[in-house]
Amino acid sequence: MEDILVKINKYISLLLDNSKVIIFILKEKFGEFHISKLKELFKISEFEVDIYTYLKFLKDTNHNNPNFNDFRIIAKNFKYWELKNYNINLLDYHLSLPLLKKLVQIGDHKAKNVFVNQLSILLWRGDSIVLNYLIKEKYEDYIKLEIYKRKIHYPKSICEIKFTLFLCIINIIIFLIFKNFQLNEYFVLNRSKIFENFEIWRIITSLFTNIESTLYSENTYIFVNILLLLVIGAFFESNNIFSLKTYLAIYLLSGLIGNVALLIDTSSNIYTAAGLSGCTFGLMGAFIIIILNKKRYFSLMMIIIFSTILIYESFLPGIAYLAHIIGFISGFIINSIIYIYYFRFHN
Repeated sequence: MEDILVKINKYISLLLDNSKVIIFILKEKFGEFHISKLKELFKISEFEVDIYTYLKFLKDTNHNNPNFNDFRIIAKNFKYWELKNYNINLLDYHLSLPLLKKLVQIGDHKAKNVFVNQLSILLWRGDSIVLNYLIKEKYEDYIKLEIYKRKIHYPKSICEIKFTLFLCIINIIIFLIFKNFQLNEYFVLNRSKIFENFEIWRIITSLFTNIESTLYSENTYIFVNILLLLVIGAFFESNNIFSLKTYLAIYLLSGLIGNVALLIDTSSNIYTAAGLSGCTFGLMGAFIIIILNKKRYFSLMMIIIFSTILIYESFLPGIAYLAHIIGFISGFIINSIIYIYYFRFHN
């Protein structure tokens, strides 16, 4: 007797094997159910959309399997459940929740979007039988995890921000060494030195130096920059779900890209620049991506206002505003790419 295979979507497939239906998730066997038992798990009385054309074999009524008609109904029910965004009201939770859990694990973004929401609905309904099942299977852990992931985490100890503190200390030490030994002139971003003498290292070393401007002394600059790095870096580190390598990459690349933008901007009157502001602004831009993923829109509004004020301050005389703005945009874009890559290939 011929087995019949139906693909519901790119993740779910159904196989009719005599009187049993085998559910596959990405070609991996998920479960095996007697066809009559599986029919009872659906709560669909009628179809609101035309899905008959989805199944290629619907017009073929010559199958020898006596369970073919029941299987056809089950396949249509599964397709309807999938078209209705895995609505938990259409399929019994004993099957729908394990299916959704598996789909989330393999990276079905639609399942991920509805899974926690539907769990919340079941928990709020308060049905004692359902609640006992959810607790027994530890589904409430997903709710707790989702709430935890969406929180803005405030650093509560030095251990949570040790990398940020490390960066602050390194910057202070380098600042003191350069100042006491009068080395700044050899390491600051100097357009003529870079283009005429090919002193390329200045693009990097300038991120760790500070110079005076028409408004502020270098002591004021280092104090403000370290304070901003401590605050912004601490929040970024506490909420960064990736490795410290990601933190360092965003920090350095934002500063480097900001410096390059400053170098190629021939309209700027600033020929000498230094400081870690571009790096700090990059972390700020990257932090916006974190808040967007956490869906904390009030916090997003606050950080945007804070960023706008700092960017506005960047236009004061003697400040390399372009490095700040490009650093901010770079951090935003770099962290966007990191998030897109991670959730596409690792979820």
